[in-house]
Amino acid sequence: MNVFRPPQRFGDTSVEVDFLTVYRRSGLRLAKIAFTAAGAMTLAFWLLLIWFPTEAQASAVRQDVRLALTLVLLVAAANLHFWPKRAIRSYEVSVGIPMAVGCLVLGSLGFVPLDSGDLAVNRFVVGATLACWLCYGFTRLPVALVAAACVPASVLTLAGVKLQGDDHALALSVYLIVANLIGWILSVEIERRERALFWSARQLAEARVRSEAMAHRASEADVAKTRVLAAVSHDLRQPLASLTLYAQHLREHEREFNDSGVRQALDGLEACIGAISSDLDRLSELGLRGSGAPFPVESIDLRNVLERIDRVYSGLAARAAIRLVVRVPAEGECCVVSNESRLWDIFANLVGNALKFAAPGRPAWVLVRVRSLGGGIEVVVRDNGIGIDSADQRRVFDEYFQVSNPSRSSKQGNGLGLSIVRETVSRLPGHAIRLSASLGKGSVFAIHLPGSRRRRLGATAAAAPCRERAFVAYPLPRESMSAMEGRRVADFGADPGPGSSGSAPQTIESAAHGEDVLILVVEDDEAMGEALRRTFERWGFEVESVQSGEDAISLVSAMQRSFDAIVSDFRLPGAWDGLRLIEELRRLEGVRTPAILLSGEFRVEALRCDAPGDVHVMAKPPDVARLRELLRGFARGRAAVDPG
Repeated sequence: MNVFRPPQRFGDTSVEVDFLTVYRRSGLRLAKIAFTAAGAMTLAFWLLLIWFPTEAQASAVRQDVRLALTLVLLVAAANLHFWPKRAIRSYEVSVGIPMAVGCLVLGSLGFVPLDSGDLAVNRFVVGATLACWLCYGFTRLPVALVAAACVPASVLTLAGVKLQGDDHALALSVYLIVANLIGWILSVEIERRERALFWSARQLAEARVRSEAMAHRASEADVAKTRVLAAVSHDLRQPLASLTLYAQHLREHEREFNDSGVRQALDGLEACIGAISSDLDRLSELGLRGSGAPFPVESIDLRNVLERIDRVYSGLAARAAIRLVVRVPAEGECCVVSNESRLWDIFANLVGNALKFAAPGRPAWVLVRVRSLGGGIEVVVRDNGIGIDSADQRRVFDEYFQVSNPSRSSKQGNGLGLSIVRETVSRLPGHAIRLSASLGKGSVFAIHLPGSRRRRLGATAAAAPCRERAFVAYPLPRESMSAMEGRRVADFGADPGPGSSGSAPQTIESAAHGEDVLILVVEDDEAMGEALRRTFERWGFEVESVQSGEDAISLVSAMQRSFDAIVSDFRLPGAWDGLRLIEELRRLEGVRTPAILLSGEFRVEALRCDAPGDVHVMAKPPDVARLRELLRGFARGRAAVDPG
């Protein structure tokens, strides 16, 4: 039967050795307690018979045996206590021999002269012998070894009791047989259970090690992948940025081309540039996942963000024949505790999606409005577009999920926009987003923002809601949505308004009221630097161009006048990067010179967070319209577009 069969050993010798070490370590504690207690009891009985002798004198032989047994047990306990490692290595000797000696001595006491003629006095021998079955299991010795000590001791006990004529010999024999059987079964089951627990724990530990190793390899692979993507992104953005500027130059002179084929080729060139730029943007968006750290927040005026939303998307909405209404609060009326750059990302994604997914066959509109709500502010982006089915509303914030795009067309994006919105909101303290939508009727996204102490919104919400000024983009039916296909919504620049006809930009003389504007360009890529220089000169700026931070410092130190703007690449040769160089040039000039930082880095969003508020960070290729608007603002002595 299995209950009597000792459990099998592990096939792997190293596993068996590890198990025995753990198994014996647990038995070591129990054996030490048992040896100490048994030695103390034997010593106490030995002293008891000396101090309080019975009418018949104690047997000298028995007393000597008791004293010897006491010494054996206490020495064994001391060995287990002071040299546990050695005891575990020689466990059968350190524990098995004292246990066997104790059992056999107790069993043989029946053949030693009695302390008195009263058999009742000598039943201590019987009681002590009955404890022998405790050796099973609790000592963590092999069951066969324990039985080899306990069974002969039990036989000796019964023989001694029979020899002394004790009438309890039959009952004692039954009890000892049962005790040995129970002890055997107990020992087998304890070892079987301990082996199962040990194996489970070992498997779990090995699985944990494998999991950690896989996680480490995955982390290393992710780092390597990020480095490769960063290098690819940077190296591709450099020529792409130059190509964008040259294409813009051709676009500004397209009226000079009488050949429609040339214009079509230019359209195709811009479409290819937009597609490559969109792919690089997706690489950057994927690289931003998983940080998890909260974004820094401060008190900001919502007016700034919403004005920028209107300025950037009004032209796009007009060309798409969509009525865009942005109700901008009055200055200082709606202040929130947030991160301005992150809010721009959120609103740009939501408004861009609303424009992209307008319902065909009916007049389309998008409304952005602000309302006070308790102690906070709620910004609502509402549209009458294609809407979202109720079954999809829980999944719409998941990565790569796209509504109404079963073919996974890249023209509709990559399904990361709303997942980035959700993650961004989760990393802004006190922010929340909710969705209400109906298929075929439109969608409503509401973003809750904590109010700023700069204005006690909670006390005036009911009586004095945020004063608003509406900006309306009127549709131009002749235009189409082709301009927004393949583009990341957060990167659209400020387009000309309905009154613009695509003519050459306003010259610097009219923008700066006749004052010359001198721009310093720091760009180590020769083609990009030349493209920037030509573009800025075509816009009417004076340009000085260098290729390193050291050259820029030398030039500024030798100049008799300060630059009106600095346009620098982030990654420069030598000891300087763009951010540090801008701060050094400002220190040399003694003024906070307006600055634009161009970056082909993989994590351009991290640069935006690290850059000072008066440094405008733009990814390569730069949005030409926004770049032009920034420089025009610098020419007028103010920044027309906020950083981000």
